[in-house]
Amino acid sequence: MNKIIYILLIIITFLSCSKDDSEYENEYEKSYKTWQQFSKTNNQTYSYTTQLTSWVGTTIHTKITIENNQITKREFKYFRIGSKTIPESGWTKQLAIEALKEIGIKEDEIQSSYGTEVIDKLQWVENKENLGNHGSENELMTLEQIYNKTKNEWIVKRPKSTIYFETKNNGLISTAGYVPQGCVDDCFRGINIIKIENLED
Repeated sequence: MNKIIYILLIIITFLSCSKDDSEYENEYEKSYKTWQQFSKTNNQTYSYTTQLTSWVGTTIHTKITIENNQITKREFKYFRIGSKTIPESGWTKQLAIEALKEIGIKEDEIQSSYGTEVIDKLQWVENKENLGNHGSENELMTLEQIYNKTKNEWIVKRPKSTIYFETKNNGLISTAGYVPQGCVDDCFRGINIIKIENLED
């Protein structure tokens, strides 16, 4: 009797795992089809904006512009530092220093970490001629590359990890990634996309 119960438990466990895997797979395939339709309507000319929020009290936005399936622009900005949000005209040096102090960075640390041109570290723009000059090469991806990385890395089932996959951008990817079990402070490995725009007239 115990042996039968044990076998049944194994079968139930297997089926529940398979269902979880297939749910992610089905959601991904549905979203990928939406992406294929989207890319056909705009000649692969669009932009998307990612958001990275840290436990230290900062939120970063990075906007990538793609024209004819080629990355042509990257715009980076600290959208929020502590309780302060970037003004429409951009950070001023005084406001930036006040914001950085608010999250616990001392003035001498600001000087040593950011130098006199503190604003240049908090907001910048790269064009086609100088893409990648500020590093973070992995952020220079088209949505097609993001979908590939999602399927092959970010939502692959792995032990002791929680997987996240959402499609809140009209069916297109909004969140894809995982968090290792037991990790604390900025543990998410993946991408959060808060906006996708069609740039084709």
